[in-house]
Amino acid sequence: MASRRNIVKSHISISPRGKAILEVLAGLFLIFGYIWLVCPLYKKYWLHAIFIAMILALLAWSRHSRGESFRQLGFRWDNWVSSGRIVFAGTLAALLTLTLVWSLFRPPDLRFYRDHAFWLRLVQYPLWALLQQYIALAFFFRRFREVFSPHHFLAILASAATFSAMHIPNPPLIILTFLGGLFWSWAYHKRPNLFTIVLSHAILAVTCGHISLAYTVVGPFADIRWSKEHPIDYAICTVAGTAFSHKQVLPVSKADSSTIAVDGWARAAKGQVDQVFVRFGRRDYPASYGTEGKQSRADAYKSPYGDAGFRAEIPIRKLRPGYYRLSLKVSLKDRFFCHYPSRRMWIKIQP
Repeated sequence: MASRRNIVKSHISISPRGKAILEVLAGLFLIFGYIWLVCPLYKKYWLHAIFIAMILALLAWSRHSRGESFRQLGFRWDNWVSSGRIVFAGTLAALLTLTLVWSLFRPPDLRFYRDHAFWLRLVQYPLWALLQQYIALAFFFRRFREVFSPHHFLAILASAATFSAMHIPNPPLIILTFLGGLFWSWAYHKRPNLFTIVLSHAILAVTCGHISLAYTVVGPFADIRWSKEHPIDYAICTVAGTAFSHKQVLPVSKADSSTIAVDGWARAAKGQVDQVFVRFGRRDYPASYGTEGKQSRADAYKSPYGDAGFRAEIPIRKLRPGYYRLSLKVSLKDRFFCHYPSRRMWIKIQP
């Protein structure tokens, strides 16, 4: 009986390289499935929770099955100085190169320090960068290194390509994350320290988004334009007949009205607007745009574009009381992807 068990175990045992390949395939399926299939399903919260739990479970099981300590994965301080010299020298060179090359084609925002969002993101982003680098390096790179051993350069290349593919279809991020992935994977291979790499990632990412003005949205709702240089000019002027700013929360009672009227104007600095949607909560409501009669309304809103007014009616009778985010979604003619202006407002639905 014992010999039969040994025979069965020998048949189902997997080599370390084979196990690494299976783990890589499982990780790719879960992460890309989440980005492209689950993220668009806003209201399927249970599906979001399931995929996130599966990703975290895969990371935890893989580390436990291999007996990897957090120190081995790069959560360590003993090589902070040696890793920091490599990483921050490369980060400084990348900042200078990025600023120089980008400024040849797109004007950078040299007043970024006046925007509190820049400093807030600079503080918050390292947590998001830590999760990304754990997946890219502590998980994918270490398994690619087993698959391609002893050819470590192939592991670095595969890790960078995987990290870059996670940012499809955003053109600047695909290129920048591939180059960054090459550098971070090489630095991690030489001196495995996630803390220094996370700081480098955060600095470069915030620079791209707030100074170089590169779009940073990925997945099915990404804007494939290179830069925020030519944004949508727009204004949400009145909601339910009331003018208010993005810093306020507008209370709306369902007892007073079954719909909310949203009026404003929108115009592309380059190109023509095809459609305007008012995004309320996680749903898009089409707005009438540029039709007869919008001239007077746009003028009343002090719009520089007389034919750019829009109006949307949002039904609220069946909505639950609570806070809902209000924003715009604008699609341009001859463009497949949409533009999402960053400014958002909040509505409080009351019974």
